[in-house]
Amino acid sequence: MGNYEVPVTAASNLTLAEKIIQKQPDNVVNVNENDPAKFLELKNAKMIDKKQFIVLGPNQPTKHSRLSKYYTESVKVNDIEVAQKRSWLTYSLSLDKIFCTVCLCFGPREDINYLRDGFDNWSNLSHIITKHCTQKNHQNAAEAMAHALSDSTIVKILNIETMRHLSKKRKEAEKLHQYLIRVIDAIRYLIAESISLRGNEEANFYNNSEKSEVFKYGADKFLNLLNLLSQYDEVLNEKLSNICSTKKQSAERGARITFLSNYTQNKLIHTMTQNVKKDISEKVNNSVFFSLSADGTTDITLCEQASIVLRYVTLAARKAVVKEHLISIVETETTTGE
Repeated sequence: MGNYEVPVTAASNLTLAEKIIQKQPDNVVNVNENDPAKFLELKNAKMIDKKQFIVLGPNQPTKHSRLSKYYTESVKVNDIEVAQKRSWLTYSLSLDKIFCTVCLCFGPREDINYLRDGFDNWSNLSHIITKHCTQKNHQNAAEAMAHALSDSTIVKILNIETMRHLSKKRKEAEKLHQYLIRVIDAIRYLIAESISLRGNEEANFYNNSEKSEVFKYGADKFLNLLNLLSQYDEVLNEKLSNICSTKKQSAERGARITFLSNYTQNKLIHTMTQNVKKDISEKVNNSVFFSLSADGTTDITLCEQASIVLRYVTLAARKAVVKEHLISIVETETTTGE
């Protein structure tokens, strides 16, 4: 017998597109690039060409400064904003235009659709991209694509990829949620102990060269408390390490969410304040008696201030219990008693 070679196919090295097209019998695929210009060269694109172009994914060069910020959009997951990829948005380098892959492949040709035909008016790009998904022609094209991709092989593979993406986003959202709980608890502790939160040289906190496992000079109590806890908490350690490493770098929106700024801190404190007042108000409404008193005093700056104190009586195990809460401290404009 003569020598011969057995052709070997490395299935594990095939791309997603190659796996799908490999299972399409008796079809010739004419699209092997995700540049919209290549698709437009097909005068009468067949359904297999459209499927192949969709599966190849969008062409989104990260070095394109005008477009990179539009590749993702901010969506809310459990009331937390995360970045979601606009998988339908693609760019043609040869044409220097932006396209919608869904409308390009499955959109009707008789209507006006800027992202189907290619758009290069960069000054108006933000408005066009933001409104595109809400337009009827895009929604019709998406529905047509869904019917076209009803082939079980394609749907199964795309569903797997979608589920992986959603699973990743859910894990990211859950990590962010756990991180936020720790930030809130740190703020609550410092407030309960009447300890100041902010420092005058907080940049040291983000400076890796000044890294300390316990203390960073100038960062003050809030950031240093988180820094200390991060040595024993995996969630805090991972998030704070990412924050410090990406502070001076370009990062996705999700990576830039820190909840460490004084603005965010004050918003969290305000929310806590409202919740505490609401809880006290409900208890007063269910109390037997209550009283309101105001007492004025002068602080170290000789500013007259009045403390507002609320006292009420509740019944616990048939016994009267007196509760007292400092509601607010306000500046007194006049001291005449009128």
